[in-house]
Amino acid sequence: MDLYIATSIEIAAHLCVLPLVGLNLYAIGTTSVIHCNLKTLLICQSIGILLISASRPSAITLFDWKTGRLFSSTSGLLASVITFGAGLSLLVGYAIAVERCIATWRVKSYEQSKSKWFVAISLTVIISLSMMVGYI
Repeated sequence: MDLYIATSIEIAAHLCVLPLVGLNLYAIGTTSVIHCNLKTLLICQSIGILLISASRPSAITLFDWKTGRLFSSTSGLLASVITFGAGLSLLVGYAIAVERCIATWRVKSYEQSKSKWFVAISLTVIISLSMMVGYI
């Protein structure tokens, strides 16, 4: 019985996060205060959280309580979406830290720079790693 209560609380928490992620995406997308590199990374991080929060309740409801197996052959795509979202949101955090270090290092010229090389390279690496983790 306690497991069902804990599972219900987890599902409710994930469902409560969805509107907050939507609000966060709207706020980040409409602001002009954040540098374009950081804005792109924050949007990707929000998408990763959205993927996790949208797919985790489905995974919980697909859990086979008798066998104890979460990801059967019918839910392999769901497992990939969850691990891709987790990898994306985790790895973007590191990219944000590096981006902020670069912004601090180049404090006088960074805010005027509109170059998107950093975000293009970092997102390519992040998405590639997240896809590899999602399909392992």
